[in-house]
Amino acid sequence: MLTVNLNTTPPWGSGSARAIIDALGGADSVMAVGGCVRDWLSDYPVKDIDFATKHFPKKCFQILKDKGFNVKPISIEHGTIAVFINNSAFEITSLRKDIFTDGRHASVKFGGDWTEDANRRDFTLNALYADEQGTIYDPLGKGFRDLEDHKLCFIGDPRKRIEEDYLRILRYFRFLSRFSENIDDKSLELCILKAKNITRLSGERVFSELSKILSNKNAEYVFKVLQKHDLLKYLFTQQKIYNLYFKAQLLKSFFKYISKKHILKNKFMVFISFLFNDEVENISKEIIDSISERFHFSSSDKKILLRNLEWIKNKNKISSLDIKTIWLDYGREEIEDLKLILKILSFDKYEVLRCSLENKPPSFPCSGEDAKKAGFTEGNEIGVVLKIIRQWWLENDCTPSHEDCMAQLQKYFKAMKQKGEVT
Repeated sequence: MLTVNLNTTPPWGSGSARAIIDALGGADSVMAVGGCVRDWLSDYPVKDIDFATKHFPKKCFQILKDKGFNVKPISIEHGTIAVFINNSAFEITSLRKDIFTDGRHASVKFGGDWTEDANRRDFTLNALYADEQGTIYDPLGKGFRDLEDHKLCFIGDPRKRIEEDYLRILRYFRFLSRFSENIDDKSLELCILKAKNITRLSGERVFSELSKILSNKNAEYVFKVLQKHDLLKYLFTQQKIYNLYFKAQLLKSFFKYISKKHILKNKFMVFISFLFNDEVENISKEIIDSISERFHFSSSDKKILLRNLEWIKNKNKISSLDIKTIWLDYGREEIEDLKLILKILSFDKYEVLRCSLENKPPSFPCSGEDAKKAGFTEGNEIGVVLKIIRQWWLENDCTPSHEDCMAQLQKYFKAMKQKGEVT
């Protein structure tokens, strides 16, 4: 085992994380592992701190519970529990080894040592452990060097690692966005070869990994690789989904304008929408239903996808009048989504409509009470006539006053009365 002492206090060397380490007996029994160690060594922000422990799951749970921690068995069959402190969650997984895998799930056996635990992990740079003093433990003797060299390598035989869990293909491409300077050709070739097995994974797992890829700074590079090897179709299970392609300029625009302020679900939804850009005229209800089922979209999510596709399809027809209607009917959130899609599609088109997109129109000045004053009675006719008058108001750039709208209502009532359509 390679050991490196950095003489620097790590993020888990104090505070809540340190309290958990002390409760479980220190470095002899528990160490930080995986992403938190990798990111700390790479000077990346450490978001989540995970631990590996020699304690078996039930014992680990009981020790922490007895010491007053808020602990939950989130996946105890795989040896993982979580401690919740304030707004932070710390996952703790017992040392284990996989005894059966089928590409999606694993049966595990608890126990063993740090080396056995490291051997079951995916990449060498994710098999690094660290104690509360900041000493790094590299049981396989490869991870620390690969991290220094920015080289993404599977542990052991890449084919075996991939076939244990096909999600590792997407994880490979996620980390490739960070470690693309020194590519291991064999790993990349096998990920491309085995990519069709992504269709076997659950939509939730694919969504989770894809969302993380979309949030990476170098995501554009990853999607260029996925496109080059025609792998995007494997994100779906529907066999009729093909010809998925981002043109170079569209891909560039997508990553230029998609920003952190867009929540993951919306970012993913916009990505899916543009993925079908070239096929938007032909996309069928069957395919929309298949995508929605694959990723467990809610009825609201499905409506957003359909709305995005409609905007993309009719991008040259969207007018200032359409935008004012969206402002009044749906509000700022929908306008922000439309702004994003127009910027990605054509910044020139966005510039033409910028004034309408940036300036909310005034509220429509008439109500049902005004319609009654004009002579209309309760019922559907009030809703219908208000819709007609509002459209007239919108077509006149929202400038007619309340008095103007009332005059129009009265004029409309008089015309309908002459036709015998109202009494």
